[in-house]
Amino acid sequence: MPIEWTTHVVASQRSGSRGEILEIQLDFEAAQVRFLSSQRIKRESLGRPCPLTVPRGVAGYVYVRENATGSKGLRPLIDTGALVDGLLDPQEFKLELRTQRAARTNQNSSMGFDRCSAFFPKVLFAGETYTNVILDRSPGLRVGGKTYHLNAIGLPFLARHLVTLDFPNQVMYLQRRTTDHE
Repeated sequence: MPIEWTTHVVASQRSGSRGEILEIQLDFEAAQVRFLSSQRIKRESLGRPCPLTVPRGVAGYVYVRENATGSKGLRPLIDTGALVDGLLDPQEFKLELRTQRAARTNQNSSMGFDRCSAFFPKVLFAGETYTNVILDRSPGLRVGGKTYHLNAIGLPFLARHLVTLDFPNQVMYLQRRTTDHE
């Protein structure tokens, strides 16, 4: 049975009469979403910790302090609606094309939307090497006459892991589940 995903992340949940704060775990292999009690979790078994930023006043957005380009200050958001490993703003995308040497690129337009994708044999994220990574150039989002670009981690990248979102401590744990056939 497929998991139904939403693009908005529930930041925390209170359960029952004990009022325990729950964490969210995305288990793609088992096609399950679990709500876990913070008090019962053995964090050392959850995988590599990646610090999160949950900005105040910006509902639904969670940023990761790690990125695939190594650029300082680049904080991709978690986008469960993105169907590629990641999105990069146009400047970061060009930089990656030059430094990482994409194996192939593709650009197409349909219905007024320009899509530019690149396939990278290897990408480094949070100190680990990932293979067969697809990154898209972020499309511009027009708001109030201004164009904004974002950097994001998409669903296929997350699906390579058992993902635990520990919102109270602002950490995402990534436990690698796939090998180089990714």
